[in-house]
Amino acid sequence: MGVLCPSCGKENEQVTKYCKYCGHDLQAIDSQSTTPTPSYGGIAPQVHPRTGISRMGKVILMASLGVLVIAGIVITLVIVLSGNAGDASTPHEALLGHWRDDSGEGMDLYFSDRSYTWTGDVFGQDTNLESDYTVTKEDSKLRTINISSDAWSSITFTFSSDYKTMQMSIDYEYEDYEFDISQGFTYVDSKQAP
Repeated sequence: MGVLCPSCGKENEQVTKYCKYCGHDLQAIDSQSTTPTPSYGGIAPQVHPRTGISRMGKVILMASLGVLVIAGIVITLVIVLSGNAGDASTPHEALLGHWRDDSGEGMDLYFSDRSYTWTGDVFGQDTNLESDYTVTKEDSKLRTINISSDAWSSITFTFSSDYKTMQMSIDYEYEDYEFDISQGFTYVDSKQAP
């Protein structure tokens, strides 16, 4: 019996140094290994001698790794760009973070668990107002939260169904003055301070 080539699977004469069909070095064959490479329709799979992985196996492995890397990047981007507002299950959870006014006047609100900072152009003045607040009422079905603070007696926030936008309403009375403020805001990120 001759020597089976591990590369192409064809039989060669015992004394041949190289396979006469594919040129593979037959003297590099381990003398202890006499198991022939399986042949499929006369064609043997090209298997790397050290790793034991065929060329097709490498292609499948690389494609799988590529898909996993791309999926990881996409998932990371979705999490980073969406922040936590969309993950909120209550209006108070949704309120936490950085919100920017929809008017384009540069008003920003930053909410932590019990305090807020109001920065930017407020009534034509550059403002940096910090205050503690208390939740006075919260309704998850209506997606609303009412808070009171030292600066304002009552502020109501009404959220969109995805908690990515909110409408702020302030009813304010001071001596003989009474006015309402209503402003839309869009969630920016999870920063709770400027």
